[in-house]
Amino acid sequence: MKTLRSIRSSAPLIAQLGFAVLLTGFAADLVFHLSGAADADGSSAPLIAHLVTVAGMVLVLTGVIQVAVTTVHRARTKGGNDAARRSTTATR
Repeated sequence: MKTLRSIRSSAPLIAQLGFAVLLTGFAADLVFHLSGAADADGSSAPLIAHLVTVAGMVLVLTGVIQVAVTTVHRARTKGGNDAARRSTTATR
């Protein structure tokens, strides 16, 4: 089983950045909801905290997609994925 350190070192930089942004938004969101400040005043700060959380999710998802595309590309160029080669030759 991979440790958190090995997962973090193998994750792309954009996913690591996204995770940090996600945690920041989550912390701000938690503070607003637990303090009751979100209900008391009409400020846009709770909305901004939600948007920061969503931005973090988008960055993490971008990193995951980047890893998937890179993995598929490597498998196809090395010829390691027989099913991918068969499906591309069958469509020709």
